[in-house]
Amino acid sequence: MYSDLVRERHQRLQASAASVRLAREVSAVEVRPVEADDHGRVGRLFARCSPHAIYLRFFSPIVQLSDDQLARLVHVDHECRDALVALRGEEIIGMASYDSRPDARVAEISVTVEDAWQRHGVGTRLVRRLMTLGADRGYDAFVAHIVPDNRAALDFVRNIAPSASISCDRDGCEARIPLLPSIC
Repeated sequence: MYSDLVRERHQRLQASAASVRLAREVSAVEVRPVEADDHGRVGRLFARCSPHAIYLRFFSPIVQLSDDQLARLVHVDHECRDALVALRGEEIIGMASYDSRPDARVAEISVTVEDAWQRHGVGTRLVRRLMTLGADRGYDAFVAHIVPDNRAALDFVRNIAPSASISCDRDGCEARIPLLPSIC
């Protein structure tokens, strides 16, 4: 019921944004590490995302992120937790992050791209940079938890990491994405 309403709204947002998407140039997007003063920009990113996109990211129908949730997204230690943001002008249009425990070799990854910018390479740029960062910091793999009906995310994982292993059950899918150290 709720997912049907969210999906319908998501489809309407995608259709209305289709003409806008054509004019966007991903090459003008800047990718950089998240900064503590990005709190407001990250909040606006999630406010511009459709309810369906929020559900796919958090596995829950969140109406608005709390200050604690926003603080957790922007306050990273650049070792066990890190995040990159994609900016168009002054606004964040995408974010990719990883989170792990100290001395872990595997970290959990999450990605959010504003609806109008999806399928234009923003997520790919963010994740590739994050994969390099993770490998350089000694991680062997990223793990992504994905809602089972999120075909776009499953296809994204298969495209960005063909050697990824994906397993699904009724509760969700888990993708294990191997990281290769960068060669200088």
